[in-house]
Amino acid sequence: MADISKMIDNGDLKTNVGSVLPFHDAVKAHEMLEGKLEHAKGRIVLKVVD
Repeated sequence: MADISKMIDNGDLKTNVGSVLPFHDAVKAHEMLEGKLEHAKGRIVLKVVD
């Protein structure tokens, strides 16, 4: 994990995050994955901690 964190910090590793949802919206995130709900192109991230 430390290596990955270092790569992100250095800009060597980039991710495309399309949506960030609170953990209590996990069902909605799953529906987005299934194509039942539209979402921005990219990863769907569940935020666990504020």
